[in-house]
This record gives sequence, structure tokens and C-alpha cells, in this order.
Amino acid sequence: TSTLYLDVTAAAPGTQGVLLKVSCQGDQLKIPIALAVEPFLELEHGVIPEPRPVKTDYHIGAYYFTGWSDLTHWPKLPSLAERRPALGYYNELSPRVADWDIKWAVEHGIDHFVVLWYHYNGKQRTRFIEDALLKAKFLPHIKFCVMWCNASNPWWKYTEQDFVDITDYWIKNYFPHEQYRRDEKGRPIAWMLQGWNMAKNFGKDNAVRLMRDAEVRARAAGFPGIHWIACQHGGKRMFDDPADLREIGFEEWTAYNINGQRSYPYPVVPAQTVVNSAPVIWGKIPVKPVLPVFCGWNNRWVGREFTYCYGFTPGLFRKHLAQARAYLDRSASDSMVIDCWNEWGEGEVLGPNAEYGFSLLKEIPKVYAPGELPRPVVVPEDIG
Repeated sequence: TSTLYLDVTAAAPGTQGVLLKVSCQGDQLKIPIALAVEPFLELEHGVIPEPRPVKTDYHIGAYYFTGWSDLTHWPKLPSLAERRPALGYYNELSPRVADWDIKWAVEHGIDHFVVLWYHYNGKQRTRFIEDALLKAKFLPHIKFCVMWCNASNPWWKYTEQDFVDITDYWIKNYFPHEQYRRDEKGRPIAWMLQGWNMAKNFGKDNAVRLMRDAEVRARAAGFPGIHWIACQHGGKRMFDDPADLREIGFEEWTAYNINGQRSYPYPVVPAQTVVNSAPVIWGKIPVKPVLPVFCGWNNRWVGREFTYCYGFTPGLFRKHLAQARAYLDRSASDSMVIDCWNEWGEGEVLGPNAEYGFSLLKEIPKVYAPGELPRPVVVPEDIG
């Protein structure tokens, strides 16, 4: 695979038609391209411009994967050149990385990040919030909340003391922050990647006790409680009777990726199939969900369970967003979560990248804030 980078200069901003001709050994391929040319901006050198958030009538979140502080992950990706981030191969523990992501998110209608948070085998495994997000200049523009990734993994062990330590840490270090997301009652919102694993790991009675004890400790710290959301990662448990989850202490349901509900012929499925079946999947959820919205999937980089959703386009994403808005309006709900901002490995990528640029992001305000003028696109190269 060869990657070709071209510098193109246009006489004026707007959509420009380009015909790319590729010749090899007498054969020629002609590829028409609609090239979006952004206006030239006079910007201060080295200074990221202040975000200009796009406001909507909905709560639009995006999962934020925290796995890019380990720079050994990035060498696996050059073979997938289309996924190169607009930031390049970065270290997520930099506040400047968080500033760029916040700016790009809020300028396209996203008002909160659901940060994937790892703690297993007795140890916290990620420090993106502490080292980058909480130090970001632009944090006042966005809300955040945390999701404990308690995935079923044979190498990851969880104890009751782990759950106590996790919730105590959140209560002390995250919940008090003014940008931490709360519900209409003022309760901090906390997510769990696999809600049913509470009962699986600890037994149902112990799970109920652990969740109630965390609630007591949150109230003792001055909060009116904790609003728990159960996120289902794969399988079909999302469609099960939620009575047990309610009893354990969860109030809302969602999914990490609707493509992960095993409703399609694996390992390869057209994106059109996923989008067309989304309303059917949403309709099977037995309670009002935080609506899960899909933005791609392709995990061939891992080299083992190769699964691939192909044919995803900005136009298809707009159709999916419109489906989601119609569902929210019918259900009198206002919350959705897009999977995922930056899962570069699994190919769930909403953030700007080599393949789509900003074209996926630009579809969000078209559907949820059509009266807003598009914000000028700024990337690191624009400020030197």
C-alpha cells in the first residue's frame, strides 16, 4: 500500500471539483473528487483559537477512548493510513491534545465526552482526565463523565474493594468538578461498560449492596446521589428484561456500538445494513435509552478477530443522525451518545482524520442545529 499526499491551492473557498488521474503500466484510472476548500484564516502563531460552540436542543455525547498514552500502540496503524488523526500520532496525556479535541467537538454540536476509564487487577490504568482534560484551557466549554470499562476479560480481575476504590476516587476527584456532567436532579452521571457484570462478578445481592453503599458515600460527600447508566458492549443482553439491572441500581441503558449487538452476518457487514436496521434495534430496547449512534467499525488492525463494516459515508451518517433525531423526538428523550470519538484501532472514529477529514463531524449540526453557520475548520498546521 502506498500513500500519496498532495498540497492543493485553490483560488477561492468552497467545494471544488478535482479529477485525479492515476496511470500505471499503460492503465489509467480517473477519480472525480469533490474537494472542500476552507477559507484562509489569519491566526496567531502557536495559539489554538477559542472554541465557538454550536448549541443544540439535545445532549449529544461521544465516547472518548483512553488508550493513546502508550505510544507503542501507534506503530500498528500506519498500514491503515486512512485513520491517521488530524493531530498526528499523539500522546493523549497532553492538555493541548484535549484542547484540540474539545474545540473540534463543541464546534460541531457535541456537548460532553463519556471518558472510558480503566481499573483492573487493583490498579487505575488511565490518567487522561488528571493529566490532560482537567488541565485543558478549553474544558469550560464541555462536560465530561466517566465510564468504568469492566469488560469480560480473562486477564482483568475485579474485586469488591476495586469497586469501592473506584467510586471513592470518582466521588473525591471527578464528581466535584463544575464540568462534570449531572442529571436534572444534580446527581453525577456514572456509566458502566457492562452492567450485567456487576452481578456476574460479585453476585446479585452483593452488587446491590455495593451500588447502594456507593450512593450512601456520595450523599455523605454532599451529592444527591449517583445516576448510573448501564452500557452493553456486544451480545444481545441489551434487549433483556431490565428488572435485574434496575434492582442493582441502574436507571438508563445504552450500547457501546449498535454494530456490536451481533444482529448482522459477521465478520463483514455493509454500513447501509447497520443504518437501515438501527430503528429496529432501538425499538427492541425495553426501556428509554441514551440512544447509541454508530459512526463506523473496522478492527482489522488487531490481527485476530477481524470484523469490518464497509461503505460508511458522510451521507449515510447524516441519514443515521436523522433517524436518531426522529427517535428522540418521538420518545421525548434528548440524550444520545456517538461511538466513538477516537477509537483509532477499532475504526470507530468521529474525530477528524485522513479518511473523512471533518466530513462526519459536519453532519451533526446539519441535523441538530441547521440554523447555525458552520465554524471555520482549524487544524494544527494553521497555527504553525
